[in-house]
Amino acid sequence: MADVDDLDALARGDPDLVNADLREANLDASLMSHRDFSGAKFDRSTLRRANLQRSILTGASLSQTDLTNANLDGCTLVSTGLVHTVFTSAVLANTSFQGSTFIKSKLIDADLRGANFTNVRLTEDNDLTGAISDERTLFDGAHILRPMIRNPVFRYYSVERGRVV
Repeated sequence: MADVDDLDALARGDPDLVNADLREANLDASLMSHRDFSGAKFDRSTLRRANLQRSILTGASLSQTDLTNANLDGCTLVSTGLVHTVFTSAVLANTSFQGSTFIKSKLIDADLRGANFTNVRLTEDNDLTGAISDERTLFDGAHILRPMIRNPVFRYYSVERGRVV
């Protein structure tokens, strides 16, 4: 359960929510942009249609978090574990996921234009169906299984020894 003080700080617009406990919170359609959520716990929370633009979520825990239709444009999610995280139809443009791990996450129809996935780990059970990428989307050094390279988001890359080049 989310910490009451952390929920109050979020509602007040506090920009510093480092290590906040927001587990199992319903944050649908919340305005949460330009905040520091480094190390925060969002496990099993719903953030559908939430605006997190330019927020920092480095090292945050987003296990089983629903970010359907959320706006994470320009966010920083470096070294973040994304397990069963739902990004369906989310705006992830210009977001940095460097060194993060995706396990059984859904990026269906997500906007990945200009996103940085350098050195991420993408397991075969992630769903990138319909995700949109462009020449600015970076997957350099990402770890994937060879069959995933067939997904159109990887059209500018090939796989060598399990790493995207």
